[in-house]
Amino acid sequence: GGGYSYGDREGEFVELQTVKDAEVIKKEVIVNPDITKEDLRSEKSGDQLILTEAIERREDLEKKYQKEKSDIRPLVLIQLPNEGEKLSELDKQKRDWVEGFLKDKGITYENKKLARWLTGDDKENLEDITSPNNGVDFLIFKQVVAVGWDCPRAHILVKFRETSSETFEIQTVGRIMRMPEFKHYTEEDLNRAYVYANLEEIKIDENALEYL
Repeated sequence: GGGYSYGDREGEFVELQTVKDAEVIKKEVIVNPDITKEDLRSEKSGDQLILTEAIERREDLEKKYQKEKSDIRPLVLIQLPNEGEKLSELDKQKRDWVEGFLKDKGITYENKKLARWLTGDDKENLEDITSPNNGVDFLIFKQVVAVGWDCPRAHILVKFRETSSETFEIQTVGRIMRMPEFKHYTEEDLNRAYVYANLEEIKIDENALEYL
């Protein structure tokens, strides 16, 4: 069966349940909680709905970490739609829209609450972003961020796609599966990873977990 590889030593595979029991990764992935297919269709923009929900979820998780006497700041990963390496017109439009939407909520590059990691040198506010209580709350990125990039405070994934159904690459979901303090919490919401996507059909490919 599938395993889960972690640590620096290659080829060290541990059955997924063992890792969950060891409280290294989250218990489950929740996709579009509190959003129905009708919501996605009826909203002016499904994009607006999922980003609004992700912002609210992040605030809620931060309060829950505080209740647990933890200073972890949960990070939202926002993935642009196009699969290719270059930034497509669609990517640029989506990035501009996301930046504008977040700016209206007081989240900008200038106040260091927003970061980006796109192609080549197109990077902003990445210094110390993996630190548990770093002030960046949202990261806009293009493809699966670099192999080996480890940011256990990443807790929510927002995925903009152009197809109506999608099987999620597990490497991307894997970015939000780590437990930042290697333990599960009393607040169960902190033991869950959240995915928001403007899709009506979503599958998580559990069989590919060994690629995490």
